Amino acid sequence: MERTRRVARAGAEVIRRHRGDFMIVLFMSILMLLGLVVIYSISPALTARINSAGNNLDQNHFMYRQVAYLGVGVLAFLAASLVPIDLWRKYQNKLLIAGLVLCMVPIVARGTALSLCTNGACRWIDLGFVSLQPAEIVKFALLIFLAGFLAKRAQEGKLNSVNETLWPLAIVMGVISLIVIVLQKDLGTGIAIFGIAVTMLYVAGLDKKYFGLAVPLMTRVVRVITLTKR
Repeated sequence: MERTRRVARAGAEVIRRHRGDFMIVLFMSILMLLGLVVIYSISPALTARINSAGNNLDQNHFMYRQVAYLGVGVLAFLAASLVPIDLWRKYQNKLLIAGLVLCMVPIVARGTALSLCTNGACRWIDLGFVSLQPAEIVKFALLIFLAGFLAKRAQEGKLNSVNETLWPLAIVMGVISLIVIVLQKDLGTGIAIFGIAVTMLYVAGLDKKYFGLAVPLMTRVVRVITLTKR
């Protein structure tokens, strides 16, 4: 009994000392720096166009704004890393539902000061001091949801189960597509969300044959959506 307790304590200690994959941090940092370089190079041209309409912005205005956004993002990243993984797992479903509900806000509030609409597409929530695109929250929530869902299915040996894994995921992705692509008319974000789902499934170890079957289906879906938008 005592030996079992020592083994359990040792196992828990190993888990507590686990360190994240810092290659992800490295790649993320490289992408952020590349983004800053691009913004720095085009910021003068953007501000010149805006200033021609009577504004008086600093030529590095967009560069400064991007740095501020990155600062907020890094703080959010650090805060998320401090949240226990069990807490993410506990609220993974509620987090995704909350993101989808927020996506409905600019659609339901169309015509009010709360909703920002452009060319008939309502994708942003105007909070006065800042605007928010709820679909970005859905991206994050989908990552958390898929990580928990696929990990559980893999532990149960049901990762390649059509009824218990693929159909539930198809329903979830269908609801997200309906809200983001059809109602919000945001095909670009919808494609990014599908990219997240496909990548998560590939990393989880889904049988490759399902990817082959999904390609013609997704091509047809995108074509139908594109024709519908016309």
